[in-house]
Amino acid sequence: MATESPPAPSVAPSRTPRKHLVGWLDALLFAAITFLPLSLGGRGRLNADTKLYLYLDPGELMQRARTMWDSVVGGGGVTHQAIGYLWPMGPYYWLTHDLGIPAWLAQRWWIGGIQFFAALGVLALLRHLLPRHPAQLVGAALYGLSPFILGEATSQSALLLPYAALGWLTLCVVLAVEDGGWRWPAVFALITATAGSINGSSLFFVLVGALLWLPYAVFGARTASLRAGIATLFRLGSLTLLMSLWWIVAYAVGGAFGLPILAISENVNTTSGPASAAEVLRGLGYWLFYGRVGGAPGLPDLAGPYLTVSLILVSFAVPVLALLLGGLAK
Repeated sequence: MATESPPAPSVAPSRTPRKHLVGWLDALLFAAITFLPLSLGGRGRLNADTKLYLYLDPGELMQRARTMWDSVVGGGGVTHQAIGYLWPMGPYYWLTHDLGIPAWLAQRWWIGGIQFFAALGVLALLRHLLPRHPAQLVGAALYGLSPFILGEATSQSALLLPYAALGWLTLCVVLAVEDGGWRWPAVFALITATAGSINGSSLFFVLVGALLWLPYAVFGARTASLRAGIATLFRLGSLTLLMSLWWIVAYAVGGAFGLPILAISENVNTTSGPASAAEVLRGLGYWLFYGRVGGAPGLPDLAGPYLTVSLILVSFAVPVLALLLGGLAK
């Protein structure tokens, strides 16, 4: 008597392996368009970026950043966000300094690295959410090469770390919803601790953007239950808080006992005035980009061209064309 063969197991739909979301060719492509131009132009010119001590003596800067009291500057005082130089900016410049890499080149590689990881993060996110398409390379490259970096690249490049982390943080939230568990919340917390240690305010808005995936997954796409969404938020929040306590506590101490720097130089009117919707559309809008010193632009080599009629038209043409094509796409 013939026995009936068991039914063949159902095969799950094929899906691009997560480890292949970003390949070597992708990395080489983005390295070529980020590191190479910065390394070849303006040889020997060093920008006054963030802290002069990063280029003169990064080891000394990290030594002083370990405590909340700095006896060197201004006769001594409570530091303001100095602890953030312990990771990752301080170690990077300390390593390049010890390796004998010229300071101007190390600075270019720092900016190039920020652009590089920003583009790769967006590419990985797009490939995970959507079917693979060559247009994703273009979208990721446009994000990594956004004019947004110009306002900080020559003055406070540490503020660009949350911008570089946005794609990766959002991807971690998506994977945390899909897989559950603590793995992706832990990665999310590590990235957050790296990207926000020098400036917590810029990190806050990036975290909000990444976490918006949770209500979308629960109430929009309905790929997760409300209970699962809350559990994911708890895992993300608890690990992130734990990993970031080292600089959160320092910021609280600095705010309570240090100079009121933010209230004097970076109040809401100063920082929010230039951030118009139109400027954000063309990738700009950060307040330092529009600062003026003695009636002249504070960043004449960067901000000046973007305030001319020709470049205003070109810089608006790219996003407007992208929106029109997006509206026509099916």
